Amino acid sequence: KVYQHSKRAQGIVNSMMMHSRSSSDEREMIDINGLIKQALTLVRHSTRSDHTLCSPEMTLDLDPSIPPQNIVALELSRVILNLLDNAVDAVCEQQELLQPAAYVPTVRVS
Repeated sequence: KVYQHSKRAQGIVNSMMMHSRSSSDEREMIDINGLIKQALTLVRHSTRSDHTLCSPEMTLDLDPSIPPQNIVALELSRVILNLLDNAVDAVCEQQELLQPAAYVPTVRVS
């Protein structure tokens, strides 16, 4: 359990460091799948504090054959985080509207 928490903390710190870089306009070769996984990890942790009554299932179905892309990582990361946050908000809101037993909130990234 300690190992899992340390890996989670390492991912959060790495993501925070990536977002704090001042040279955000620089393009670099980035693993898109890795970027999505980092964003999903951040959203999972923020969901636990923001939506205490809703714990959506989050699944990944990514294409491992996608090569690294020359992108502005910070900008794409912000887009992905916003999309995931919006998806979590939507499924949690839907769960509030329906009977919780009748609806399983799920966010699937593919």
